[in-house]
Amino acid sequence: MRVPDAVKNSDLSWKEDPFVAGGWLEVDKDTLQHRRYPNVFGIGDLNGTPRGKTAATVKKSIPIVAEYVVDVIAGRTPGQKFDGYTSCPLIVKEGSAMLIEFDYAGNLTPTLPMI
Repeated sequence: MRVPDAVKNSDLSWKEDPFVAGGWLEVDKDTLQHRRYPNVFGIGDLNGTPRGKTAATVKKSIPIVAEYVVDVIAGRTPGQKFDGYTSCPLIVKEGSAMLIEFDYAGNLTPTLPMI
């Protein structure tokens, strides 16, 4: 996971804070809206957020970002906040894994029923 040079070498990347070294996109972690350019939103691996460099994060954040964009265009304040959802497989034995789902705070946020 790395940021494309087009973002990393632009004014869109973080200029201070811990995300500077990676050249990550400077977004608000709750809205995924750029902190200095309100017409820019980020989805995926290029976001400078505390967690969420997974496909699961992208899937969960796309509808939220789409709603934000519509709200911003309409002049409304976005209502929903992104909780930082992400997931990782945890290998429990050869051939078996558990999907661990959690948010920015590290709280478990299961979306699949326990079987």
